[in-house]
Amino acid sequence: MSSNSWVCEVWQSTYGHQANKRTWLYCCSKHKPADLRWDRPTGTHQIGFHDQRGKAANKPTISGKAASRTPIAFRDALLTLARNCR
Repeated sequence: MSSNSWVCEVWQSTYGHQANKRTWLYCCSKHKPADLRWDRPTGTHQIGFHDQRGKAANKPTISGKAASRTPIAFRDALLTLARNCR
C-alpha cells in the first residue's frame, strides 16, 4: 500500500441502516480523505439467517432490497469521498 492510499471499515448503521452492515472502503488520493463517522451503533435488525448464539440474540431480520439498500447519508459521504479522491 502506498502513502497515497487509505483503508477503513465503516458501519452503515452510523448512517441510518437498520443493521450494522459493515463496509470496507479503499481510497487512493494525493490528499487525506475527509473523515467519515466512526461510531459503531448496534443495528436494530440483522441481515440473513438467525443468530447462532441463540434465540435471545436474534433481532428482526431484513432481507432483499432493504438489506442491500445504502442509506442516503452514506451515499452522500461516499460521493464526497470520491469527488475528493481525484
